[in-house]
Amino acid sequence: MMVMKRVLYNTCAIDPWINVAKKLKNQNGWEPVYWVEYTFDNAYYYAKKDPYVAVKAEFPNVVYHNNIDAWHGVFPEEVEKNYCNYYPDVDTVLANTMHEVEALTMMNRLDYDRYSFNFMEREFHYYNLFKHWLCVLDKFKPDIVISGNNPHRVYDYVLYIICKQRNIPFIMFQYYIVPGRIFATNDIYSMNGKFRKDVDEILSKGKVSYDEIAEDIRESYENTKKSYADGQLWYMTQNLKDDKKGANWFHLAYNYFHRTAKQHGEKVRRSAQTIYKNKKYTLENTHYFLPEFAKMRLEAFSYNKKLRKLYESLSENPVPGEKYILFPLHYQPEETTSPCGGFFVNQWLCIETLLANTPNDWYVYVKEHPHQYLSHFQGCTSRIPDLYRNLKKNPRIRLMPFNMDSKVLIKDAIAVSTITGTVGWEALVMEKPVVIFGTIWFEDCIGTLKVKDSKTAHQIYEHIAKFHYSEENIIAFLQSISKNTIKAYHYMGYKELSHLDEESSAVNIVKEINRLVSNE
Repeated sequence: MMVMKRVLYNTCAIDPWINVAKKLKNQNGWEPVYWVEYTFDNAYYYAKKDPYVAVKAEFPNVVYHNNIDAWHGVFPEEVEKNYCNYYPDVDTVLANTMHEVEALTMMNRLDYDRYSFNFMEREFHYYNLFKHWLCVLDKFKPDIVISGNNPHRVYDYVLYIICKQRNIPFIMFQYYIVPGRIFATNDIYSMNGKFRKDVDEILSKGKVSYDEIAEDIRESYENTKKSYADGQLWYMTQNLKDDKKGANWFHLAYNYFHRTAKQHGEKVRRSAQTIYKNKKYTLENTHYFLPEFAKMRLEAFSYNKKLRKLYESLSENPVPGEKYILFPLHYQPEETTSPCGGFFVNQWLCIETLLANTPNDWYVYVKEHPHQYLSHFQGCTSRIPDLYRNLKKNPRIRLMPFNMDSKVLIKDAIAVSTITGTVGWEALVMEKPVVIFGTIWFEDCIGTLKVKDSKTAHQIYEHIAKFHYSEENIIAFLQSISKNTIKAYHYMGYKELSHLDEESSAVNIVKEINRLVSNE
């Protein structure tokens, strides 16, 4: 029997999370005490349901935290009145030094022009969030935090590191490569052998069976084995479509007015719904008027064009017969590197680590991510010209043409390396050894080396040199994925892609939460 718990829901879309919260309350006696909104979810966009009204209708006593306010370090009145009385102790600060660096990097998302949120302001924001969350945890005393996905928005990342230090369970959901396949975890930085245990058991008992792979997972695997054009990942296609919208000024104007409307009738300390800091204001009071917003976006478009032009001027074609590790850059800023890459959020460090632990006649081929310059993304916040120039200076690094097919590069590579990119999974399927620098679902697949420290870094050469491909390893891993993931959606945009309904998603998510909690 489940023990009654007080629950903090972090950045949860009302579809399906209100339904999940209702079931956990009715079945387990878990009472929602604090709810951080995720404003722009399926229910808001398609049914025009107000998240604040919807949450309050079901849970009238819950304290509701507006999402944009959370980004800006503005908390509900109950917290603002008391947070000054909370102080992070010295040991806590020291213990979280590396986390602080990661949090400061996450704040790139708030600094759209790269000049509006300086280091001192970021430090203040980090400790401001720290004090506020200490107050929240003390005042509302949640026994568990349930998060819609990995905490990667700085405000919820700070919440995560405090919860970890206080041993407050923090459950988060991640997606597998197939839309509608997700799983729960309680650690950003480790899969904790979630899939590997079953892989080893399947292989040791000779129970490898293609028929035991779920149909949707099997179909995805077959698509990955096909050409890149035929098997292109669903989100890659969708993001290219969204890029056309993002570059349309009528769409931008509509989006601006749509987001700046006050949705809840509540008193909020902002006049525009945008997370970006305006250099003229403090983060807590930041806002943009339409001309400023348009100018900011126009400058970002121009900056991205210049970056791409520079990259293409420095790129070169592969050299026939050359031994190389392919390292496709990640789009940044994004959860896949921050926080999932840890200190390897700096991709230059990954490349240097590969070079330091491989023979001098091996090269690293670097290719920019196809989404880095998209108009509706935030890539302008996380690239500077010196990244490309410094990479080019090293004679063992070659920048690949931007439009070159990654699968062609995978085919001729001796290995593929990534932080957490799905290119790693593609490489495994294409019979290549993989070196990763972050936490991702395929880290439990045989053929993957996860670099965490100097000891594992020193294994890079041996891992590649001694790699032997076996499809049985892949099939066993897919059997484990079939067993240890659930069919549900948990985030904006996934409902339509998964073709699942809210009720079945909520039922499966509740089962997954109960399973994870009972195993802790």
